[in-house]
Amino acid sequence: IAMGTEIYSVADGKVTRLSDKVTQGLGVIIWHKELGFESVYWHNQENRVVVGQLVKKGDLIALSGNNGRSDGPHLHYELRDANETAIWNGFYQAEKINDDKNNK
Repeated sequence: IAMGTEIYSVADGKVTRLSDKVTQGLGVIIWHKELGFESVYWHNQENRVVVGQLVKKGDLIALSGNNGRSDGPHLHYELRDANETAIWNGFYQAEKINDDKNNK
């Protein structure tokens, strides 16, 4: 993913936090009340939303970057439950795919 690639919200929700952590860099966290999970977008070059902002599916929320501990431009994306436990990210998905293949 190239630096400055536009990042869009996956569903309607409310921006609950913006982060600027050493490890994840700039981030946007959106709570999707109707769906019961939050979406997280880290390593952004620039956030384009503010805390409390209501967003719709497809709204521009950030630009991708190489922020925090990162080996290159990318988007760290995950879904988390109400307890902030990851319920999906690329690593979990890859593990599930490998498990499914190995169990056949």
